[in-house]
Amino acid sequence: MSETDETRQNTTQTAAETADQTPAREEAESTPVAPPAERPRHRGSIVPLIISLIAVLLVGGGLGAGYWGWQQLRQQSATNNQSIDNLNTQLKALQVNIGAQASQHAVDALQKQLAALEQQVKSQTQTLDTLNRAVERGRTLAQRNQRGWSLAEVEYLMRIARYRLDLMHDYPGSIAALKAADQQLAALADPNLLPVRQALAKEIGDLRDFKKPDRVGIMLELAQLGDHLKGLPPAQPALGGKSVETAHANPRSGWRGLLDSVWASISKHITIRHYDQPVQSAPGAESLLYMNQVLRLRLEAARVAVMRGNNTDYHSELKAALDWLDAHYAPQAAASTRQQLQSLQARDIAPTPPDISASLTLLHRLAAGGETQSKGTSS
Repeated sequence: MSETDETRQNTTQTAAETADQTPAREEAESTPVAPPAERPRHRGSIVPLIISLIAVLLVGGGLGAGYWGWQQLRQQSATNNQSIDNLNTQLKALQVNIGAQASQHAVDALQKQLAALEQQVKSQTQTLDTLNRAVERGRTLAQRNQRGWSLAEVEYLMRIARYRLDLMHDYPGSIAALKAADQQLAALADPNLLPVRQALAKEIGDLRDFKKPDRVGIMLELAQLGDHLKGLPPAQPALGGKSVETAHANPRSGWRGLLDSVWASISKHITIRHYDQPVQSAPGAESLLYMNQVLRLRLEAARVAVMRGNNTDYHSELKAALDWLDAHYAPQAAASTRQQLQSLQARDIAPTPPDISASLTLLHRLAAGGETQSKGTSS
C-alpha cells in the first residue's frame, strides 16, 4: 500500500469522526469546553516498518530455501559420486572376470588345437607305417619269381577253401578251391611239392566222403510231426487198486443160504476198489489243446535250433518233447511219434567237418625251406 492511499484513508477516517462528533458538539456547547485531546503522531511511519519486516522475512526465507536446496544438491552429488565409485568397482571386477574367462577360453582353445595336432600326427604316423608296410610288401613281391607267385596263389586258394568250409559250411566250394590249388601245383611240376599234392588229394577225398546233414529234411519232418499232434489221444488215469470181495468160507443152509446165493449173484456185477491216491479225471478239450500246444512249441524250438545249426539246443528240445509225450499221451497211440522223435534225436545236425589245414601247413614249411635254400645259393 502506498503513502497516498494511507493519506486518503486517514482523511476518510477523520471525516467520519467529524461527522460522528457533530451531535456531540451541539451537546457540548452547553457544557464547558474541555481541552482538546492530543492526536497520535507518526502513524504513517509504521507501515514502512511492516513492509520492511516482510521483505526481510521473504529474503530470509529465500536464503533458507536456497541453502536447503544447496544442501540437497550436495547430498545428491555425494550419493551420485558414491554410486559412480560402486559402478567403477563393479566394472573393474567384471573386467577382471572377463579377462580370466577369456584367458581360460584361450587355454581351452590351445589345448583343443594341441589335441587335434596330436591326433593328426598320430594319424600321419599310422599312414606312414601303412605306407612302409606296403612298400616292404611291394619290394618283397617284386623280388619274387614266377614260382613264388604261383605258391602265393596256391596258399590263397587253400585259405579260401578253409574259410568256406568253417564259416559258410560250403563243401562244394571248398572242394573246388582245393582242386584249383592242386592244378596250380601240378603246373609247377616241382617234385618237392609232391607231399602237398598228396595232402590235398586226401583232403578232397575226405570232403567228398563227408555226409552233410540234411537240415531241410529234418525241418520238414519236425513240421510234419507238429501237424499230426491233433490225433494223439491223451493218457488215461491209472485205476490200479485192490478189489474187496465178500464171500463166506462155509455155505449156509436154509433161508440164510438162499440169501447168500442171491448176494453172491449180485456181487458178480459190482466191484468195490480202494485206491491209495485220489483218482484223476480224464483231460478235457482245453487240457488236450494245452498239451498239444506245448509239444508243438518244443518241436518249433527244435526247428529253430536246426536253422541256427545249434546241436545242443536241438537235442535238448527233442528230449523235452519225448518226456512230455511220455507223460501226457497214451503209450500205444504215441508209439509212432515217439519212434520218429528218437530217430531225429539220433541225428547230428552240426557234425565236425574234416580238417583241411594239413596241406597249408605243409606248404608253408616247404616254401620256407625253399626260400632258405635259394638265399644260400645266391650268397
